[in-house]
Order: sequence, then C-alpha cells, then structure tokens
Amino acid sequence: MDFPQPGQRITIRGLSGSGKTTLGDQLEEILAIPHTEMDALFWKENWGKPTDEEFFPKIEAITSKPKWILCGNYTRSRHLIDPYSDTLIWLDYPFSLVMSRLLRRTIFRGRKHQLLWGHCRESVWSGFAGKDAIIWYTIRYRKRLKQTLEPQFTNQQPGKIYLRFRSPSETEAWLKTISKSNPQGKI
Repeated sequence: MDFPQPGQRITIRGLSGSGKTTLGDQLEEILAIPHTEMDALFWKENWGKPTDEEFFPKIEAITSKPKWILCGNYTRSRHLIDPYSDTLIWLDYPFSLVMSRLLRRTIFRGRKHQLLWGHCRESVWSGFAGKDAIIWYTIRYRKRLKQTLEPQFTNQQPGKIYLRFRSPSETEAWLKTISKSNPQGKI
C-alpha cells in the first residue's frame, strides 16, 4: 500500500482508546514535531470543564505555530484546527478493539489513581459511573464521530492529506514508511 508522507500540522482523531496519544507520541519522535493532547488543554483541575473563552486561546496558541500535532475530538474547536491542519488522521479501528483497549486503560488508570495532565486523577468509579464516564461517553459518541468524519474524508479538500487507518497494523505500516524517509526517525 502506498502511503503519503505527513505534513507539519497534523490532527489525529478517533475514539477514546484508539491510540491517538500513542500515535502522536510516535510521530513526535519520528518527525520532531511537538505533540499535544487536547485533553491536556481542555480539562481543568479535578475534571472541571472550561468555557470556550478559556479553551480556545490554548488551541490558537498551538495552531498559530508552523509545526504541531494535536490529538483529540473536541467538535466545538474544529473551526480553530481544521483550516490550519495539512494532515488529518482518523484512527477508525473496530469498536471491539477500541473498547477492549479503553476498558483495560480505564481499569489500570483507575486502580492506580493515575494523575493525568498534571491535574486530574482517574478512578475506576469515574471511568464507569456518571454521564461523563469515559466508557459510556465513548459508546454514545461512536456514531456521532463517524457521522462527522465520514463526510470530511469523503469530500477531501485539495492540498490536505487524509489518512484513514482501519487497523493498528495499517497504522504501523505507514509509520514504518515515514520512519524510513526520516533519517532521525525511530520506532
């Protein structure tokens, strides 16, 4: 399979547990482009939610730079990201794979009360209980994500690179091609 090389302003989307952060970290290593998780920009201390006035300037500070990798699905901020992205990546993996990864991650983080982004602690309870619990959110959000990304990837804008990976092995094959073309690249 022939894969295009990525640009320098990369957006990674996919369900929670699909591997957005992992891919962002790998691309940062290979391409020497800074990677930011949108969750780190969004969540306030103790899972507080910001206003747009608090959230948007953080995104604009990143997208105003010449090189960046942003991973996340915050629909309300796409107008600040998509026009500036030159590469859009969709990790469109089977739901069963994503859910098994998400369950493992949620239980692991919850049992350890892992600190995320320096200011939020995950618990098993918060992963499974309440309307904002990541497990239930992902189940509900699945259809909406596909409905918003499918048209974007079908009606591609000229000059942008669109990469839709349907399996981790497909993503790995692409990473190997860009790693080979980048002399400092490592995986």
